[in-house]
Amino acid sequence: MTRNKRRFIYLFLILCASAIGLVLLPEAQAVTVGPVKFEFSADPGDTIRNEMFVQNEKDMTQIFHSSFQQFTEEDGNKVFNSEKGDIASWIEPLASVTLAPGAQKIIPFIINLPKDASPGGHFAVIWWSSSAPGKTGQQLSIVTRAGVLVYLRVSGEIHTKAGIVSFETEGNRIFFSKLPIHFNVLFKNEGNAYEKPQGTLIFYNIFGGESIKVKVNEFGSQVLPRSQKILAVEVAGDRFLLGPYRAVIDLTYGDNIHLKASKWIWLVPLKAIIWIIAIIILLICAPFCLKKYNRWIIKRHTRN
Repeated sequence: MTRNKRRFIYLFLILCASAIGLVLLPEAQAVTVGPVKFEFSADPGDTIRNEMFVQNEKDMTQIFHSSFQQFTEEDGNKVFNSEKGDIASWIEPLASVTLAPGAQKIIPFIINLPKDASPGGHFAVIWWSSSAPGKTGQQLSIVTRAGVLVYLRVSGEIHTKAGIVSFETEGNRIFFSKLPIHFNVLFKNEGNAYEKPQGTLIFYNIFGGESIKVKVNEFGSQVLPRSQKILAVEVAGDRFLLGPYRAVIDLTYGDNIHLKASKWIWLVPLKAIIWIIAIIILLICAPFCLKKYNRWIIKRHTRN
């Protein structure tokens, strides 16, 4: 195979790879929407009015279309579905938006609750995409979209029930040499409305004194009805901690209902272990060394 022919083959392969990349790679940040989420409380028959923004992140004019989906959660992961009932059908249709490169527009939206809206939590996402809903094209197509989450609590007979399923360190360890220490709290919501469990995690020493305190779920992550979610907690800092500590988590949800769980852990820094071993060795060897030294002094004095 000649050198020119080999170069031609390499060039052909590079062009093929580039073409495949253009087809398969999704467009980065084609659209930005905000805010990230809305939280509403309303009565059956109410009308909710609010607004969001849509921004074109591309360097060309684009038309953006809206669509609505309900969602649930499974093990903390959102699962979207296209059912037309419930809250997805309560949001009034939104007109398409044409935006110049980098342009942003405020979009009003309306949610009309029916008079027979069931009490509890209802959850939807308002999507914005450059692809029209229901549009079909090539077999291989990648749609870039962004959405705003809507958490709606409808008044009525709200059933509140939740619990802490587990409270463990990462890897279920007990002994640690230093901070940070990561905890996982599995919170289960058995009610019919979403909950935002928040609280504190406190380290108590063996004398009952408070050594360190951190916030749990500070930014209010929601746990949907009939689902469970892991709340990650990091205990960090540069404080020197040594010995056994009782980690106590205190969460509140609903109408100031408290949930508590605790776990014993040991914090034994490596430097502290080295110093403790050195001190023990010194205490054991010191009497023996002193005795040998005294004998040597007496023996020397006797010779003289």
